[in-house]
Amino acid sequence: MIIELIERLMLVDDATFAKLRADSIVTQGRRTPSPQHMVALKLHATRSSARDPDKSNQDWIDIRKLIELHKLDAHDEAFSSLILRYGEEEGLERIRRMCQD
Repeated sequence: MIIELIERLMLVDDATFAKLRADSIVTQGRRTPSPQHMVALKLHATRSSARDPDKSNQDWIDIRKLIELHKLDAHDEAFSSLILRYGEEEGLERIRRMCQD
């Protein structure tokens, strides 16, 4: 399945697609993952050993933009749980530091 993600495509398995679709939102006439799940997808990408370091840096820029644009709270229990699942403690700490700047 293909998910549009910040003007790029990301391939996900059927189970992941089903979870994303369940919480998706409609913007400009098409379904997209919720901002929280877009952050989770980006966190997952940053942890990939095959990921190009330049792309990983862009992922972190995208994460920051998503959090700012959608006013996401890294201290919210559900969102921080999602961050921990896909970004581990290091990802949560980095996001919380970004939100303080």
